[in-house]
Amino acid sequence: MGLLDLREGRVDLGTVIFYTTEKGRRYTACLPGYKADPKIWEKYFEDIHAIDKGEPNFVLKLSYVLSKELGFQLYRATAAGQGKDANKERESGTYGNDICFPGDMQVTMADGFTRDLSGVKAGDEIVTVDPATRMTTRVRVKELTVHEAKNYAITRVLLLAVEAHGVGDRDVQLRSKWLEATPNHPMVTREGNKKAGELKEGDGLLCQDQRTGAYRNYTVWYKTETAGGLQRVYNIVAGGGTTFVMNGVMVSQK
Repeated sequence: MGLLDLREGRVDLGTVIFYTTEKGRRYTACLPGYKADPKIWEKYFEDIHAIDKGEPNFVLKLSYVLSKELGFQLYRATAAGQGKDANKERESGTYGNDICFPGDMQVTMADGFTRDLSGVKAGDEIVTVDPATRMTTRVRVKELTVHEAKNYAITRVLLLAVEAHGVGDRDVQLRSKWLEATPNHPMVTREGNKKAGELKEGDGLLCQDQRTGAYRNYTVWYKTETAGGLQRVYNIVAGGGTTFVMNGVMVSQK
């Protein structure tokens, strides 16, 4: 593996992965940085799935190697985070009692389509999910709460799920979701109720499968928390249920 970065400012763009078979054939893929757009992640998954067709079990081997690499990166980030300079970016964000999301997060509406959170209005109908049964119902929005523009601290999580198909489970598909929220927004996880800022790598959250529409567990792969820049943030007050769906991820109501 090799780190790919932008020289000016030393911005991490991703990690280049080199895989050489016993016969000397080399495959190359570029693992995006954790802040990359979800569309870039989807392209990465397409690339490694294409390699997997020619080199059986490539995705399984890659998953093992990346799990070790992730452990090292988390250790390095923890060690670096103990220094004062490493904490400056996080501390520059505004923390407070606001429980909300950036306005460009996508809310799942009752008709199955999604809409920018900032565009949701009182009277609209959205989806709520029962965390125990995973059944969905529609509820009416009572109010869209809008908080004044500040440089809010934002928690961003990348979630992954692995699907195995075919004989011997050789065909492996990786699927991703991502979500941004203020650190104190409540979440329902496999490990219990937590705030977004308390999520850890390995925690499980219910997410909607785009192909089937069903809700299944995704795993937090990476989490970061930084100042999100000057912006308004929003939250939905619903007339029923305990959850709603944001960017395909089930989140708790306030």
